[in-house]
Amino acid sequence: MKILLVILALTNNVFAGDIVKKGEILKEDSYVFTIPAAESLMSRVFELEKKEKELDHYKQLNFLNNQKIEIYESNINLYKKINLENEKIISNYAELDKARIKNKRWDRFENYIIFGTGVATTVFMFIAIDYINDNTIID
Repeated sequence: MKILLVILALTNNVFAGDIVKKGEILKEDSYVFTIPAAESLMSRVFELEKKEKELDHYKQLNFLNNQKIEIYESNINLYKKINLENEKIISNYAELDKARIKNKRWDRFENYIIFGTGVATTVFMFIAIDYINDNTIID
């Protein structure tokens, strides 16, 4: 373990983000950026992180919007079923109204027939009573 610490201490390790002075030669393959380029890359990283948060927010909004659309679609289907039931009820009432109008016409005829029957009964009763009175023998 000590040997490993000594090796690490004696070697010139360069990690990402370390500032290397001008003129120094790197022993390993790596990318080298100037400080302004690194700062612009850092600002770009911060900008992308901000946009990633916004993207997550918009994904959440899109999910909620899709749920809302599904609820609206289910409500539309429910209202379609309600409309079908209402149309059936309206057609039943229309048929009942037609039957009522037809019965109303027959009711008028029925009233005439009852009135005529009453008049005829009364007239025939007077005739029958008159006939009975005429043929009755009084002793």
